[in-house]
Amino acid sequence: MYYEYEIVKHMKSLPVQAFFVSIGWRTHHWHEELELLLVLEGSAMLKKSDSELCLKEGDVYILNANEVHSLARTGEDNLFLALQVDPRFCQNYHPELSGVRFKNSHIPSSDPLAARIGRAMAEVMKRISGKESANAFFVMARINEIFGMLLQNLPFEQRSEDSDRYEYVGLNRLRRIIKMINEQYMGKITLQDIAQQEYISKDHLSHFIKDKLGISFQEFVSNVRLEKALTLLKNTDMSVLNVSIACGFSDVKYLNRLVQKRYACSATEYRKRVRQNGEAEYPVAADGKQHFPVDLDSAMALLEVYEDKVAPKKGC
Repeated sequence: MYYEYEIVKHMKSLPVQAFFVSIGWRTHHWHEELELLLVLEGSAMLKKSDSELCLKEGDVYILNANEVHSLARTGEDNLFLALQVDPRFCQNYHPELSGVRFKNSHIPSSDPLAARIGRAMAEVMKRISGKESANAFFVMARINEIFGMLLQNLPFEQRSEDSDRYEYVGLNRLRRIIKMINEQYMGKITLQDIAQQEYISKDHLSHFIKDKLGISFQEFVSNVRLEKALTLLKNTDMSVLNVSIACGFSDVKYLNRLVQKRYACSATEYRKRVRQNGEAEYPVAADGKQHFPVDLDSAMALLEVYEDKVAPKKGC
């Protein structure tokens, strides 16, 4: 499992990127940008350190800058519209946005605010995809409108510079720990060894990982090994026993137990299913992430359907 820091490339020199994504499996990651997700079709599970939520059609979700999160497909197809926005876009007139942390990030489809934000997100996507020279002005108008609505309607806290520095130090530590585990998963990895390298106590490290990822150190290591094992099961003819050994499991039964928990089948059955069907409920890839191909024309058509559905009624 590759937990990662995501560097977002902005489009056309604007401080925003808009894209469609059909989520398969996206491991824990974080980025400096604020991210808005709009569910156009289906559903997906979103997990943060302190919560897990099923996002459904019409929902909007806001991910704060540097907020560790993961996404996973449910049993149905999905399509998301995502906006990733550099919070420094309004540095000249609202520099405080860089320190804002929204407390209530989920806006369900039943809330009229979801439709208002969704319509603005849809226009951003269409304008960014267009070629008119004036589109950049309309994009930034909608981005300003979106954050105006969020700040006006959602509770938030204002982080201090000291808090941001503390968070930055913590994320750097998390990055080092993740790198160590991804490099050493084949052998024995102990909490004590990593704590010594970080010059902190075992208890401190244990609480740190739980606080940042929402899982224990041992769960984290097991998940890393599981992701590596799934890749080998999918892409090689190694025996299940040899896969478990190569991925650092002390006993093949631990690998089977994890596969059973996630897929309700044995490792052997998982391999058979994924090779027959071309995918599993949570598809995996060598780089630790897997999204399904998105046809742009079909996605834009679904966006049109969404806009028609949430368009203000005449006379309102």
